Amino acid sequence: MVKLEAGACCVCFDLVGCPLADYARANGYMDLLPYLCATDHIIPKLIHAKLIRTHTCALGSNSCDYWYVADESDTAKNFKGTLV
Repeated sequence: MVKLEAGACCVCFDLVGCPLADYARANGYMDLLPYLCATDHIIPKLIHAKLIRTHTCALGSNSCDYWYVADESDTAKNFKGTLV
């Protein structure tokens, strides 16, 4: 299930469950999963955006949060939380 919201300079959604995490857990690839999740930060750069994500299924959450903000926005420049 995905909950989608959009604002003036952002789009955000929660992806509940992750087929990649399920596959990695079932087949012993959990050590590799954080590297796959890290690639999610590459594509937004191509469209002048930044991904702000604070939790993932790979790290034990039941969802992955995605918050795409304009890379020049105050939010992108001033976010102080931990990104995963």
